[in-house]
Formats: sequence, structure tokens, C-alpha cells
Amino acid sequence: MLKKILIALAVVILIGLGVGYYFYQQIFGPNLSPIKTPYTLLIPRGASFDTVYHRLTRDSVLRNNKSFRLLAKWMHYDRPSVPSGRYVLQGSLSNYALISKLRIANQDPVRLTFSSARTYRELCGKLASPLSLDSLTLLVAMDSVIHDSTNQINRYNILCHFIPNTYLIYWDITPKKLLSRLFKERDKYWRSSQNKRALERLHMGPDEVCTLASIVEKESNLKEERPIIAGVYLNRLHRDIKLQADPTVVFASGNFGLRRILNKHLKIESPYNTYLHTGLPPGPICLPSRNAIESVLKAPEHDYIFFCAKPGYTGAHNFAKDLRGHAHNARIYRKWLNKEHIN
Repeated sequence: MLKKILIALAVVILIGLGVGYYFYQQIFGPNLSPIKTPYTLLIPRGASFDTVYHRLTRDSVLRNNKSFRLLAKWMHYDRPSVPSGRYVLQGSLSNYALISKLRIANQDPVRLTFSSARTYRELCGKLASPLSLDSLTLLVAMDSVIHDSTNQINRYNILCHFIPNTYLIYWDITPKKLLSRLFKERDKYWRSSQNKRALERLHMGPDEVCTLASIVEKESNLKEERPIIAGVYLNRLHRDIKLQADPTVVFASGNFGLRRILNKHLKIESPYNTYLHTGLPPGPICLPSRNAIESVLKAPEHDYIFFCAKPGYTGAHNFAKDLRGHAHNARIYRKWLNKEHIN
């Protein structure tokens, strides 16, 4: 009799262990399909659990859909409104780990990278693209900043308040928080001891450096030339000579595809036309890249006052210390333009 009881007890224990193991696996065992991972789950604001469940089942991300749904109910994640965000699902993630990650909004940030933009409207498109924002919403927020009289930001210098780089940003960030974050990164950049020393050496402020850097950006794509070009413009500024920068004329004309500057273009009345006005324009003609900004900050000392494009399609320039040398370089370049029928 005792033997039968012991056997029955052993069977009950084994069954209990089996059931316990089964439920343990449903809760803590891997439940992601290795074929579908890594998988990026995007949950928009206001989404429900049903929306999340539909996406995971539609894309066959889970091994066992029912166990996920059941545990979500037990963990009180089965709600009409769940935290938004971007979540990268990979590895041997269990139902418990997955639901915990989603429930506390443990997001995986987006690597937001931007380098240059012609206008702040174009920049809005680049910033919004990898995020949950649309460019129009971000543009409205940026216009609001521009028209806020409590700050020093206006439509002329708005592009000075962004430092191109790669930033880790949450996908569902609001426009206001995104701008606040990027403005803080800009302030942090200019607070660095190295950049503060450079500003003191140049006797310039951050907005002036960015404005000059935007001209350098459009003058040359050759990174090795940019510091020299920056030095030319710094020499002109220090000697109170007009910058006479062709990219500012292009900007003033509104025809960003203009390739050859004619005399009629030099007469365009605009505060951005540096052939008519001495000093820097009222703001940048584009969002300058980090390389262009640092080309100004690290510009070498030299005696060049002029530069002119070299014949050919390399984008390189010839530099000159006086008007005679510049006139010689300009004649050679104009001759090449005519030969290539470039208008």
C-alpha cells in the first residue's frame, strides 16, 4: 500500500514539475522567432495593446502568440493605451522580458545624423525623417521658436543653433523636446575649452563662425582646402575688405542651381550679397557641416586675399596674395568655362 502511495506521489510530483516547467517556459523561456529578429517595433502615441499584438502576430515575430497575450494580461499590459516608442527585439527575449521592456518604455534610441541643409525648412525634413515626427509639425515648432521674443533666435540665425553630428534620440520625441535637446548640444559644443579659445583667437562669436562656415561649406567640397579658404575670408574681414563670396550671391538670387556668376547677379540688392555689402551676411546661407565649422576655428594664418576655381571638375582652387595674381587665375578659369560651354 505504501509503495502505491509513493508511486502515486511521485507521479503527481512529476506532473507538477512538468506543468511548472511548461509555465516557466511560457513566461521566462525564449519567445522570439530567430528568423524574424532583430525586429524593430514602432509603437505610435495613443496605440493600444491590440495594435502591438497585431503587429507582432502579423509579422510572425513571436513563437507563441497566445502565451504572450496571456502574460500581457497578467502583467496589466493589456490596456487601451500603451507607452509609445521604438523597440529593437532580438536575442532570446522571453515574454516576461519583452512585456517588461514595453511596459516601462525601455526604448532603443534612433541614431539621428545630419550634416548640412540649405534652409531650416530642409533641415526639418532631415530631422523628422527617422523619427515619428512629420516635417510640417517640426517646422511649426521651429517657427514658434523664431517668433519667440524671449530668445535670441530669429529667421536669420536659426541654422546657427544646430551642430551637425550623430545624436541618440528617442523615436517618439516631441518637436519641442527635440529642439531643446539640439539647442543644448549646440551650447555644449561652444562651451568646450578648445572652441572657447578658438573664438577668442578669432575675435568672433558662435553665430559669426557658423555664418562664415556656411560660406566655406558652399565654396569647396575639398576638406583639405576649406581651412585655407576660411583663412582668406578671415583676412578680408580683418582688413575690412568685402568678402565677395559667390555662394552668397547664389543665395541672394534664390537660384541655388546657379553655376556661373554674371555681372547682373553681382548687383542683386540683398543683405546676403557680399559683393555689395562689407562684412558677414546677417546669417548663414546653409547649415554648415562640422568640418566647415572646424575649418574656420582652425584656419591657418597666411597672406592670401583671393582665390579662384581651377579649370577642371575637381573643385580645387588657386590662391593669390594680390589682385594681379588673382586676375591671372580668373582669366584662366573663364577661358576654361567658355571652352566647356558652361553658362
